[in-house]
Amino acid sequence: MELQWRERVGVNIAMIKRGATSIIPPERDEKIYPGDKLLSFAQIARKEG
Repeated sequence: MELQWRERVGVNIAMIKRGATSIIPPERDEKIYPGDKLLSFAQIARKEG
C-alpha cells in the first residue's frame, strides 16, 4: 500500500534508518516496518495577511 505522503500532505521521507542500515533516499516503493526511524521534511506554507 502506498501512503502517498508527498502527494497527500506534502511530507517527504529523506531517509529510513533500519537498525544499522540507512536507506538514503528511499525508493517510492520502499516499505516502512515497525521500528524504522524516518527523517522527513515538509514545506510549510505561510499565510500572508
